[in-house]
Amino acid sequence: MKFGKLDSVDGLDLRLPEEHAQNASVLKMGRAPFRLGLGGTMWNVPEWKGRIYPAKVKQSELLVCYSRYFNSIELNATHYRIPSVETVINWVAQSPKGFLFSPKFPQTISHYRRFINCDEPTNDFLKAVDAFGDRLGYSFIQLPPHFGPASEAILLKYISSLPKDLPLAVEFRHPQWFEPDALDRMAEVFMERKVGLIISDTAGRRDALHMRLTAPFCIVRFGGNNLHPSDEIRMRDWANKVNAWKRKGLESFEFWMHQPDSNLTPEACTLFASLWKELSGEKFSLPWYDDAQGRLFE
Repeated sequence: MKFGKLDSVDGLDLRLPEEHAQNASVLKMGRAPFRLGLGGTMWNVPEWKGRIYPAKVKQSELLVCYSRYFNSIELNATHYRIPSVETVINWVAQSPKGFLFSPKFPQTISHYRRFINCDEPTNDFLKAVDAFGDRLGYSFIQLPPHFGPASEAILLKYISSLPKDLPLAVEFRHPQWFEPDALDRMAEVFMERKVGLIISDTAGRRDALHMRLTAPFCIVRFGGNNLHPSDEIRMRDWANKVNAWKRKGLESFEFWMHQPDSNLTPEACTLFASLWKELSGEKFSLPWYDDAQGRLFE
């Protein structure tokens, strides 16, 4: 995730800001049980072969290997190409029960057509999403950097056209979305429809760390710094915060790991899992994990 990336984070205050007072009422909407989702953005990482994947793993088996170590994926592939229903069915067949895919809306819709005259790609995307069945996490819209509140009506009209039962989240990027009036206005609309507002925790864009819940789930796109000591401090803050939200009704927390060096994603996820166990007293476990492969999360 290049969004908000800095070459150096030394000396920066990267603590979590105060959360919004309205979060308490949002959390009351939640229903047990709680789910912790942890993963990266792709399963095709060559550097993982011989580390967490078998050294001679076949290309067709990478998703099977990935889903042994993580229980979620921020599926960026759908942003660049809408998969066929057959492809999605194949992905589902390679993943265990409990594993969730969270597909990003296609750039054709969000970046090129900017939510106008996009019925055809939207229908194609929704058909693919439907094929995930019980493996579907949260579909999410990442807005273009220059798509600001001036286009709010277009965005809301598009969201209103989507199926009401589609688990949905939106990521803002334009700085004006994070101004109090705009954020309050959108939060009210999102709360009514239970659309999530993605939190981006990255060093160079602290405005995107808005700490606002609009649905009883939370998605954090975490921009790390190659396991710089600040990464652990920030993850510890998140583990504490989510543990507190869980006690108040949070249904699920998706922590999607972004490291400049994707080779470090397993170690970074392991660190968060260990912090979660330490601070919440709950082990992050993958019940389908093959003991013979080792225990990454212990």
